[in-house]
Amino acid sequence: MADDPGVPAADGVPPEENVDPPPADAGAEDTPVVDPAAEEPDAPDAIVVAGAPAGMAPPVGESPPATTTGSPEQGLSRADRVGMIGSSLFGLFILGVGVALIYVLIKIWPKVPHGPTGGGGGAAKAANNKPVDLFWGLFNFDLLPETALIALTAIMGGIGATVFIAVSFSDYVGNRRFAKSWVWFYLVRLFVGPALAIIFYFTLRGGFLATSSSGSDINAYGVAAMAGLVGLFSKQAGDKLHQVFDALFQVDPSHGDAARGDGVSNPAPTISGIEPQLTTTAETLTFTVQGTGFIESSMVSVGRSVDGEQPTLVQRGTSFGSDTELEVTLLIDDVAQPGQLWIAVTNPAPGGGTAGPQAFDIT
Repeated sequence: MADDPGVPAADGVPPEENVDPPPADAGAEDTPVVDPAAEEPDAPDAIVVAGAPAGMAPPVGESPPATTTGSPEQGLSRADRVGMIGSSLFGLFILGVGVALIYVLIKIWPKVPHGPTGGGGGAAKAANNKPVDLFWGLFNFDLLPETALIALTAIMGGIGATVFIAVSFSDYVGNRRFAKSWVWFYLVRLFVGPALAIIFYFTLRGGFLATSSSGSDINAYGVAAMAGLVGLFSKQAGDKLHQVFDALFQVDPSHGDAARGDGVSNPAPTISGIEPQLTTTAETLTFTVQGTGFIESSMVSVGRSVDGEQPTLVQRGTSFGSDTELEVTLLIDDVAQPGQLWIAVTNPAPGGGTAGPQAFDIT
């Protein structure tokens, strides 16, 4: 699920990031051999950040695979996944939208001005004088040349968006990770593609990114290609417009969202300490991680080491206390022996980031 597909999981990584889900048995070769007698029968499954460098949190919105299950759904519950019937219906809907857009494109193409090099004989001119007839007479209307260019832009933006949706959707269904939370992302993308293509078209015609031209000089093929690419790569197109307007309308950082304190980006967290002190005889397994920039969706990951090397981090149950405190519930094995406990705190995108990992002594 490319504006991430496909991130992630299905819980929040924009599919445009096109992150392939990690294999279900990722990290299995590195799993240490554990004496069965030392295992606790009721210990909860540990979720390991497999396939990532030590200390790196999983991609935002991705549910890391459970090392004990190896299920192909990789962390998605049955309630979160879209079933085979739902996936099939949604896939048919995407195909239907794509075919319909291509059909409309073919029908309005004779109305689009092709400039002085467009060519075309008497037959082309006769077709241009006929009204547009869609769906066997269900819709019948005429288009002015400029209106036809705008319609061409919107349709090609929709086709580009449909291509992106189809590729992302097929990737996630193929990996059995198509979640309900992404349905609305795909539906809204069908609007975002055409709308952004129209904005880009007017930006070009207005001379922001190129020299303006008259309608008779417009290359319809260039307009169609631009609109289709904008719909397909709407994230990059939006970033380009953002760059243009940042240059044209630069604002002092002390004004706007920064002054109002209502920006949408999550803060970057920091870690300053943990209470109470980590000991092998701890009376409680609930500890308070202290720092700054914590939010309700912050997640604490930990890993224990004896030789001082940074271990693989595993997420633990986290509760939000305040922007300076998070409560984390450890396992007995996390503090069973002297050594070091490495702790990292991750805030999801937008913004966000990972603090640590930072080592704390277990006495």
